[in-house]
Amino acid sequence: MPFQWCLSSFSERAPLPARPLVFVSESDPLLLSLCSSWLVEGGFAVVTSLPPPSGRRPHLALVDVATPKGARSQVRRLQIPADMPVLLMSARLGRTASSSPGIAEQLGVRGVLSKPFSREQLLAAVQEALRSGA
Repeated sequence: MPFQWCLSSFSERAPLPARPLVFVSESDPLLLSLCSSWLVEGGFAVVTSLPPPSGRRPHLALVDVATPKGARSQVRRLQIPADMPVLLMSARLGRTASSSPGIAEQLGVRGVLSKPFSREQLLAAVQEALRSGA
């Protein structure tokens, strides 16, 4: 299955910070564990609460939403800072819609990753979301 997701904006490739910190919000404990493991294996640090216990500010928020229309209210409810880039995960947003160039911009996020996704797709989406805002 081809990799399908979108970003709201692209910029020049900038190097990622050493071990970027990703905040992960996922209601399913199994998926939370799996995403966290994949991210750690991919060289990222992961936190699952805001503010993080370390006090270190995350570079990206990876947020599961039940419905993409509720994305903005979900981000507000989680108290994600307005300037923190957000990558959404959603099973309800089909692959065709999530690959549409304007969907992330319409939702006010850096990108949308449709579930189900592979480890490689997750890591690529996170890396691109981080680079696109650098």
